[in-house]
Amino acid sequence: MTQSFQLCNYRNGLYHGNLKDNKRNGKGILITDDGEIIVGLCKNDKLHGIAIVIMSPNEYSVGEWNRG
Repeated sequence: MTQSFQLCNYRNGLYHGNLKDNKRNGKGILITDDGEIIVGLCKNDKLHGIAIVIMSPNEYSVGEWNRG
């Protein structure tokens, strides 16, 4: 099954990326209602793999997540 990038309102923000069965799955960007920007990989709707989380212009975290 081929996945395509989609833009959608998500439960806590705006998401642009791969969806599978209405869950984040693959590469994507989430801009949360709180203003955080999350760029990375997801599996079964959870961060899974390399990602960067930008909390503010001067605060960010880069790491590898394992099922959230």
